Amino acid sequence: PVVMLFALSLPPFRPVFVDRYLMPSIFFTYLFIGVTLAHGSRFLRKKTHYLVVALVVIAMVFGISNVWHYGNFAKTANPPASANAKQIYEAVVDKSGDNQPFIADSPWLFYEAVSYSTDKHPVYFIDANTQYLYGSLDMLKHNDQHKIKDITKFTADNPIVWYVGLPRGAEYNAPYTDWKELQRAYVNDSINGKPAYVAIQYQITSKK
Repeated sequence: PVVMLFALSLPPFRPVFVDRYLMPSIFFTYLFIGVTLAHGSRFLRKKTHYLVVALVVIAMVFGISNVWHYGNFAKTANPPASANAKQIYEAVVDKSGDNQPFIADSPWLFYEAVSYSTDKHPVYFIDANTQYLYGSLDMLKHNDQHKIKDITKFTADNPIVWYVGLPRGAEYNAPYTDWKELQRAYVNDSINGKPAYVAIQYQITSKK
């Protein structure tokens, strides 16, 4: 299963190797590799044996150098910008006045950001733009709290909003053509330096 996940994560496929699903088996993975190399070396020629040892050493040096480059990094203890909605929420608060809602462009971002919601800067998501394909979204599907069900009425009551999402390397535009952009805020990924989150402040003129 581990080899299959690695193979399916290679180009041109999208990565499917998710570390949290493999953590319980990581000890046995290294145990398997060690036992295989130890017993397999008895059936290899001396030159091949040295080649295998050299490849293992190179792989270990490469891994150690990555750890040295990125630091003692842990997603839970030191979350990167790409996994930290708190930073983009704080950037929005710093750049906006009171009563300017934070609208997440996806339910996944909403889950991250809603814990920082306040009365002055509430967090919402748009019902019409949300596909409830997974069971983990049922709590949003069947609960109207923080849900925008009528975007026209919502923007009439809140003429200035922040629309927030993950650009993923593409141009990030307004969800509606009549929204006028005022300013932007970014949070960059701490590893690759590219924008991980973008927040755009929009002004909406109510249609009469």
